[in-house]
Amino acid sequence: MDQHTVTFRPGGQTAKVSDCTTILEAATQAGIHIPNSCGGEGSCGKCKVIVHSGEVFAPETPTLDAEKRAAGYVLACQAMVEDDLIVECPSQTDRPEILIGRVDTGEDSEENLPDVPIEHVSREIDTRTHDIPLVVSLNLYLPKPSVDDNLDDLSRLYREIRQQLPLHHLNISLEMLRDLGQRLRKSDWRVNALIGQCNGTAPILSLDKLDAGDDASPPYYGLAVDVGTTTVVCHLIRLENGESVDVAARLNSQGAYGDDVISRILYTTNHGAGLKTLQDAIVTDINELIQEMCARQGIHEADIVAASIAGNATMTHLLLGIDPSHIRQEPYVATANFMPVIEGRDIGLAVRPNALLHSAPGVASYVGGDTTAGVLACGMANKSELSLFIDIGTNGEIVLGNSEWLICCCCSCGPAFEGSGVRFGMRAAQGAIQRAHIRLPEIDVETIGNVPPRGICGTGMIDLLAEMLKAGVLDRSGRFQKDSCPSRFREGEDGCEFILTPATISGDTEIVLTQADVNTLLRSKAAVYAGVSVLVEQMGIAWEDIAQIYVAGGFGNHLDITKSIQIGLLPDLPVEKYQFIGNSSVTGARQLLLSSQARRFVTEIAKKMTYLELSANNMFMEHFMSAMFLPHTDLSRFPSVMLI
Repeated sequence: MDQHTVTFRPGGQTAKVSDCTTILEAATQAGIHIPNSCGGEGSCGKCKVIVHSGEVFAPETPTLDAEKRAAGYVLACQAMVEDDLIVECPSQTDRPEILIGRVDTGEDSEENLPDVPIEHVSREIDTRTHDIPLVVSLNLYLPKPSVDDNLDDLSRLYREIRQQLPLHHLNISLEMLRDLGQRLRKSDWRVNALIGQCNGTAPILSLDKLDAGDDASPPYYGLAVDVGTTTVVCHLIRLENGESVDVAARLNSQGAYGDDVISRILYTTNHGAGLKTLQDAIVTDINELIQEMCARQGIHEADIVAASIAGNATMTHLLLGIDPSHIRQEPYVATANFMPVIEGRDIGLAVRPNALLHSAPGVASYVGGDTTAGVLACGMANKSELSLFIDIGTNGEIVLGNSEWLICCCCSCGPAFEGSGVRFGMRAAQGAIQRAHIRLPEIDVETIGNVPPRGICGTGMIDLLAEMLKAGVLDRSGRFQKDSCPSRFREGEDGCEFILTPATISGDTEIVLTQADVNTLLRSKAAVYAGVSVLVEQMGIAWEDIAQIYVAGGFGNHLDITKSIQIGLLPDLPVEKYQFIGNSSVTGARQLLLSSQARRFVTEIAKKMTYLELSANNMFMEHFMSAMFLPHTDLSRFPSVMLI
């Protein structure tokens, strides 16, 4: 099969691909992210590129009009390479802002936002408390055998380990056992042992000689990884003291096969090697982050002996290479919510081959380990007072409860707040409108990076809805009011459009919000509020009974609470009750890596959590329809908005 070179502008990246490879696949290989909401079905039209030279096979699609095709545009997900190509990517996105969680530098910055405190993990790991990492390093000084102490070598090793830690289910491989006698004697009975916690046993992962006078344990590292649908965040952590020494993040490369979990599940079922393709994509992402951090820290991949992973059910299944198809089929059952501890070599992770990998437990198909890790991190399961946990993304995971009980649900927000499903929607990257102030006919916008606007990110959409409602551009049903400012309205191919920025400001085209965009945003915000309402009503509590509301995730961290209340996304409770907790998924993963108590507790959390399936709940649909207004059909629920 012929090989072709695809060169991408403006960056000059290249990819070597064979016939029938799509331009989107070539872009992914070249490390370029091109928006693609529909999983390569050609229906979203967001992956438009311009072919400047070379031949492609590009079928006609309704999302690309004749004028665009005549100008050389094709859909990257549909156009197949047949020649060497030069391709321009006007829809290429810059690296988005990714909430990486706390790094132990002692400084705060835009990329180093403070997370919630680590409640279950001390800075100095002390094995005397028996609260130990997933893999612990012990220096052992075994008494030599004698006539009076004639224990066999293995029992002698186990005895010495148990004097330091109460590990009752120690295990050793046959390969290591065969070499044990010689190893102990050659090391003069002084060894460093790496011991893990794996599925009810404590396997001895390695035994290394300790030189005389060397009492310091070798430095070993672990990984705390948030495997998100959109982004991947990885912390490199010193296991002996819990210090986060480095962090790296990137977009999840699975985005080339669909923006949301449903489209990715469909990709695994509609393509013969779809599951392996998606597993390879996420494993490669993590491995490249590992290699990046190892290079900066001057360590070897073999020094990484443990990893803790937090992700939703679909992401966890895809990472481990487990078929996720039943997650989207009624009755929506995952293959496993409690994954076994596995070895790094099982999935090709760039760590020590027998490094242990622990996955945060899930609750149901759409409430996964990222949620249980978040509940662990914020500490709500330890408190007697009622708390509410909200993580707003493609899916909105919501948990209500305290130390006695926890109830949760997942509402499908759609990917609108992450840039999909809205014509000029984009992720939070350079040029994204994130703030707006409307005094008709003037509209002032603030973009990320203070550069000319290219689109609108999730926080910008919330700002705009609130400002448009306040300015009379929208009525409470979300319908455009053309009389409010006729010069800002026009008829477009999808109906009425409201012009936010003219081409003189935003470049080659005006940035607009369409009526369809507004309707999409209303559905997304209504789903979140309805989900919260159902949990509150189901438990028979008053809104005022909620003492604390934790808002998690990168999107939540930049949310304007007041405007979120004004549009009815969040309940109308005092702003001081809200607390942003950043990337709680990676914070929880870090706790699970470092603390056996946290690993036991997160299992209790997952087992305690009652899951409410909203798709079969009539109460949810009633609340959803009522929340499709700004802020709600029942204004008494939003007394602070009534005063505006």
